[in-house]
Amino acid sequence: MPNDWEISHGLDPKDPSDRNMTNNEGFTNLELYLNSIPGNGSANPSAVITAPANNTVVKAGSNVTIEASVSDEDGSVTKVEFYRNGEKVGEDESMPFRYQWTDVADGTHYWAAKAIDDTGTMAFSTSVVVHANTKGSIRPWKSADVGSPGIPGHTQLGGAPGEVTVKSAGDIGGTKDVFHFAYQKVKGDAEIVARIESITPTNEEAEAGIMFRESLKEDASFVSLVVPYIRTGKRGVTLSRAEEGGEVARIQPDQEFQLPYWIKLVRKDNQFTSFVSQDGTSWTTVGNVQVDLPKQVYVGLVADAAKVNNETWKYNTSTFSNVNISAKTGIGPKAE
Repeated sequence: MPNDWEISHGLDPKDPSDRNMTNNEGFTNLELYLNSIPGNGSANPSAVITAPANNTVVKAGSNVTIEASVSDEDGSVTKVEFYRNGEKVGEDESMPFRYQWTDVADGTHYWAAKAIDDTGTMAFSTSVVVHANTKGSIRPWKSADVGSPGIPGHTQLGGAPGEVTVKSAGDIGGTKDVFHFAYQKVKGDAEIVARIESITPTNEEAEAGIMFRESLKEDASFVSLVVPYIRTGKRGVTLSRAEEGGEVARIQPDQEFQLPYWIKLVRKDNQFTSFVSQDGTSWTTVGNVQVDLPKQVYVGLVADAAKVNNETWKYNTSTFSNVNISAKTGIGPKAE
């Protein structure tokens, strides 16, 4: 996209990832730019990606067929070009218009088809988003979707001990939560520490963090320390729900920082204290709250995509490192 177009729309020409950010109607910035380009007088052809469906989740390393349906009211479509994440990867000059995507890489991929007719007039389809997840053991973790997200969440381990990636749609807040949770069951006083490496900027306020939770019910009581994605600076925000079905309370300090950054949440009886740190050694307290949770709780990593009130679902991939759950006393919690 031209720099002047990006600047006029409040984007950063030096940040290529903002082309994939979507508005409230579900259109990416790249789609908005492409569809603003004027035609040559001929009626535009149309293209729709018919397979796979939007927000399909596939296994990383698999092969996927991308198929487009086209039409042209005053001519015929002679070619369809296929674009992944804004870059052309292939084309087809005969029906059915298809592209064979092989050895799919882990991540979220934005696909669009460009129909070109016999006059050279062209038009892009609306993007279809495909999510590829790496399968494998996540021991000692278990994971589950809390609530009913529009895209199934996922947890996967990295190459080094303590590296965990959590992928999630939804939002933590209100009286019911929707998010993905990688957890272990822990009894008694304990703490969880992690360094947040990255958060997908699906929306302002998309979050990654750590949590103590009563149960996997969507309205369960909990305490969490999350870091919402904000361009200007991140903050360690303490969230809590004191009783089942209650509203979420929020403690948000003024201190801002940039990722990567360390976070820690400590339980002593029913007192929970949250901390942040630049180096994992010197800690700053950012929240303190009392919530009556049972002795055995779910402790782990969370992510959400700051779901807004519309039909569009987004997927936040948040990466953690140096994750550790332990007893504050050094004895070690009982984990299941």
